[in-house]
Amino acid sequence: MNQYKSAVDRLRSLPDVFDVRDVECLLNVTTKDANQYCWRWRNAGLIEGLGERKVGVHFNLVTNPQGPLLLRKEAIHKYFRLPGLVIGGSALHHHGWTTQRPHNLELAIPGTRGQTTVPQLNGYVIERRYLRWYATIAAKADEGLDGFTCVQPEFALADAVLMQYRNRKVAMWLPDADDIDIPGDQEYDSVIGALVTLRATAEEVERFTDEYARPNWTHQMSF
Repeated sequence: MNQYKSAVDRLRSLPDVFDVRDVECLLNVTTKDANQYCWRWRNAGLIEGLGERKVGVHFNLVTNPQGPLLLRKEAIHKYFRLPGLVIGGSALHHHGWTTQRPHNLELAIPGTRGQTTVPQLNGYVIERRYLRWYATIAAKADEGLDGFTCVQPEFALADAVLMQYRNRKVAMWLPDADDIDIPGDQEYDSVIGALVTLRATAEEVERFTDEYARPNWTHQMSF
């Protein structure tokens, strides 16, 4: 006769962040039973999902009640099997180029042309970027928010405005030009360089310079 195990006992044998496959393997149950366990645990408040139920990645509140706050990077990696990069307004705020902060953390995840949709995840805005874009940007990124790697501010701004100029359907938030503080001439030129690296057209670069004044010009106009 199999020894009875409570939900808490079962969860104690699972990692702080787990998915349905972990439940199957570690508890030696079928996929159907694993999904049913997760459904019951979630309803009982013993676990918290990374997103909607079909996402299938969960924080184990029995082994680590602080998991939803402290293990966000691990949960994202568990789902996508790839690292995320902080982009957009989140990156601009992190680097001090704007005082406005997005409600959700904005991340780029590598994808191919066939991978355009992303799930809805609690506390995140996820954007797909092509592998070539990702390779170019990741090489110029550094440590950032919640353990995620954060793109440099010039690339965060260049990427965001190009998505806007090209009418891409993105959920990423970009502050108004007046709310972005490019520190100086060198940083301004670095944004121009980032636009070129991201293959902006001459018209797109010209539009940027029309909308975003050089810092020294803004300073002169204030007198």
